[in-house]
Amino acid sequence: MTALVVPGVRVEATFDPVPPPPSPAGILGLVGVVDRRPNGLVGLTSTTEIATLLGPGTLSSMPELADALRNGASEVVVSAVDDAAAGTGKLRLKDRDGDDVVELRARSAGPWADQVEVRVDEVLSADGRSVRAVDVTVYVAGVVAEVHRNLVLDPRIPERDLFQVINLDSTTLVALDAALLNAEPTVVRDGGAFANRQPARAQRVLTAGNAPTLRLTARNAGERGNQISAQVLAGRAAAVLTDAAAAPTIRVTSREVSLITPTVTVAAGSVPNTVTVTVIRGTQDEVYADLASVGAVVAALGGSEFVRGQAIDGGALPAAATTPLAATRTLVVRVAGADDVLSEDRLTVDEVVAGLAGNAFVDATILASTGAALDTAAENSGFLTGGRGREPVVRLADAADRDVAEIGAAPDVDPAGWVLRLTTTSSGFRLSLDNADGTTLERHEDLTTDPDSDRYLVAVLGAESERIRAFDLYTRAGVTELPAATAGRRPLSASAPPPTAAYLAAIDALAADERIDLLAASLQVFDNDALDVRQVDGALRAFAEATADRGVPAIAFGSVGPAEDQVAEILDHANSVRSPRFVLCAPYGTHAAVAGLVGRLDVFRSPTFKGVPQLRTSPGHFRESELRRLVDPVAGNVLVVQQHPTRGVIVVKGVATNGWQINVTRTADQVVRDVKRIAEGFIGELNDEANRTALGQQVTSFLLRLERDGAIVPSADGRDPAFESRVYATPLDFAQGIVRIDLAVRPVRAVDYVYARLRVKAM
Repeated sequence: MTALVVPGVRVEATFDPVPPPPSPAGILGLVGVVDRRPNGLVGLTSTTEIATLLGPGTLSSMPELADALRNGASEVVVSAVDDAAAGTGKLRLKDRDGDDVVELRARSAGPWADQVEVRVDEVLSADGRSVRAVDVTVYVAGVVAEVHRNLVLDPRIPERDLFQVINLDSTTLVALDAALLNAEPTVVRDGGAFANRQPARAQRVLTAGNAPTLRLTARNAGERGNQISAQVLAGRAAAVLTDAAAAPTIRVTSREVSLITPTVTVAAGSVPNTVTVTVIRGTQDEVYADLASVGAVVAALGGSEFVRGQAIDGGALPAAATTPLAATRTLVVRVAGADDVLSEDRLTVDEVVAGLAGNAFVDATILASTGAALDTAAENSGFLTGGRGREPVVRLADAADRDVAEIGAAPDVDPAGWVLRLTTTSSGFRLSLDNADGTTLERHEDLTTDPDSDRYLVAVLGAESERIRAFDLYTRAGVTELPAATAGRRPLSASAPPPTAAYLAAIDALAADERIDLLAASLQVFDNDALDVRQVDGALRAFAEATADRGVPAIAFGSVGPAEDQVAEILDHANSVRSPRFVLCAPYGTHAAVAGLVGRLDVFRSPTFKGVPQLRTSPGHFRESELRRLVDPVAGNVLVVQQHPTRGVIVVKGVATNGWQINVTRTADQVVRDVKRIAEGFIGELNDEANRTALGQQVTSFLLRLERDGAIVPSADGRDPAFESRVYATPLDFAQGIVRIDLAVRPVRAVDYVYARLRVKAM
């Protein structure tokens, strides 16, 4: 204190360290595979945060996260396992042409996806042939998880577009164009200018004899015309019979497409003014004798195995002649979401055009007269191209010059004068939207076309931009675009888990958050050579024991494997992890729910006979003799979640694998954590009697609070107090800057057994 010169008073105040608030409890550290791996640890306090922070696929790849939160964990801190070496389940869907059109991919890596199956059903028109849409049903473990109905491939109908619906709504899968996959854009077309375009109608030119012959043009301008396809098929052989005046009278058509072409012979009948018709196909023939009218001929051919007849108005009985049926062509015009337009079994190009008359989708124009039939080669069939609307859009192209996405204006927004700029970055690409004077209106960083990313282009612009929207584009090949029906369920490809080393690294990363007092791991598979489950359990136990040495103790929870359903197997697993800081739960998959339950309880309350409110897996149904072995206080000490006849699903006995009650260990851990927090406040203070007294008072106050709460109690006979504490320093301690705290506490213990003695009186 500075000496006074002028007479007066100087007062100096010294403040004792402020007691810290109680340390948090019930915080679970969980390691496992997530959908979107974050940088570092991520804390969650409700299930609604899972999809936002870790991606929707995390609900499937790490179900233990939801188990813990739903059963009461105050917070779950997730350490994501590096899944770079893990496999990701995939399924390729083909269209009716046999081309790959869609790749369905599991949102998260790992073998959880081995239990995912997909069924595609075609939604047919009333004609029973035209495919209007598809339904996609997703099964997980044999149970329907998702149903997406009436899907088409049209980015301008986002509520029905297969890619947008699955990528934005599914928590299990993402859908990718099988050709583009994760192709990222590198350039913008047309300098990025949002300029009004000259509308154009989509077209396709078909050939006959390898010469351009017939042009099909969409009736309306716009991109929807590009979804119209034309397919030229070999039709059923046909011929037109003529009468004596050479007028057409009957059209005869083969009943099937075949390399063996029928021949029709007409001769005079045995009765005057009749004809006999003979149909010859290979070595077989059919004879229909003495037919007196065109109607009689058509009716007779109605019973033919080889051909059918159709009367032509104005014709008389066919003249005597032998007429081989000639090759025909069938033109199929497919329109997305509508019935197919057919021009079937046409002998000439003129007949093909006549067959298209009156349709609402395409105009047909003959470019050159020809006697040749339309070519049936695959390259003569395909989608119309070149259709575009008036509305201004900008397309993004990849390094291979393929259009991968389209950017358009949001509804009721005028994009006049806007310019879109794209810059590739180390973590994706950036889109900048400028107005006519170069002022930046919007900027969106770290975008990607990966639908499983939180920076997915379509989703980000839909959520962040008031001016522009994005649409995924996809390639078209052949004449169909929708995936064909799968004729049942199709599984995703098998996947491998991350290696054991990845789990061990994720466990070590939990050391960054000292609040964690409960530990668990989400293990997708127990029978894969890449992942040693016992080693992961051992790492959790070792980590928990190491935290106790650092003054931030924790308890680890593990599960028996799905195949460990015999008592001997469960006890063998328990023997490998015996520790006061490891709890082995049975049956399989119950450990996270138990950890959540324990996290919800006060540290001094036992989970024994407490109900587990939400259990994802089936509870145990062990027999009494099996339970005796599993909870035996010497050789058992397994925490069993069992279906109780009157209490529902309960924890039979809340103990660690060494037999210690979980609540006793947690109470002692709470004392360690809070005394450490109190003592840390005195680091750097003077080692004098005043500060030692203040430290002792804060420790005593903390222990008194525990006693008032019922966490620590006097001895059953009342002779020993609930706690004893002493704060002191020896002369040597004083010289070395050491203050010592000696504590003794008696945690309250749960009632595990009740013995009653009954005396039956005679009088």
